[in-house]
Amino acid sequence: MKSASKFVGLLTAFLFIATFAQAATVTGSVKSPDGTPFRGAFVQTQNTSTRVLVSVLTDKGGRYRIENLPAGKYQVQVKAVGYRTDPRTDVSLTAEQNATYDFALQQGMVRWSDLSQYQGEVLFPDAKGKDLLVGRCFACHGFQSRMASARRDEEGWQDRVAYMKESMHFFLGGVGSPFNDQNASDVASYINSLFGEESVLPKSPAEMPKYKEIVRSFDDDAMKIAARSTRWHVMVRDGTRHRSNLRSRAVNIAPSLFGQRSCQCINLVVSQRLGCGHGLVAVSP
Repeated sequence: MKSASKFVGLLTAFLFIATFAQAATVTGSVKSPDGTPFRGAFVQTQNTSTRVLVSVLTDKGGRYRIENLPAGKYQVQVKAVGYRTDPRTDVSLTAEQNATYDFALQQGMVRWSDLSQYQGEVLFPDAKGKDLLVGRCFACHGFQSRMASARRDEEGWQDRVAYMKESMHFFLGGVGSPFNDQNASDVASYINSLFGEESVLPKSPAEMPKYKEIVRSFDDDAMKIAARSTRWHVMVRDGTRHRSNLRSRAVNIAPSLFGQRSCQCINLVVSQRLGCGHGLVAVSP
């Protein structure tokens, strides 16, 4: 029995190594609108069949390298707050292929869904319902994908909050502090003021004076650590398989580099694909 288990283990290890020995590599560079190297952009490859997404950071020279990609069709794209560029679609990679794709960024708009949790908390106006939203709702998920990316009227937000109140009552309530109907109404009204049909927020957070104060920059040493913590993060977009150990490392490293809570999650992919909704902290290239 032990011999059979050992054989299966060795066979699995062999197949795993063989798979990566015949995998493709994608390299390239990302440049700013002025043609200079762009540091700290996320370059992502997503297999169009398996939906597996791999994300890496560009270095100070704007270069990136994504290894161990199984043969297949991919989309290669760049994510950088306040910038845009067209993705490379229908990219066919064969085993052991080395492909190069360069990107030139164009100035874009900073969106509310691009912000980190910390940045949102700073920029959102103080009003009734904010403390409940931040203290209770944000403990489970962020505003980026569930709120900033959707438009509803007040009745629609009331419906969504009521649903969360019923489905997550065990979490929202807490010991000795129930999340009652009045709390739900206050939260829904506050969300509506932010992301409803008559939002009090400007179209882009970059229009707010405080925004420049919370855009973080970092040195080369911090960049290397962030890149190591995100380099091999791989997960399935519509499933549950993921490398959670790297997610934890990214979250644990970031506060020591950027200040507590200034970067809820350095990896845009980690948080959004897990449903946490935390965005990438906007950084100065």
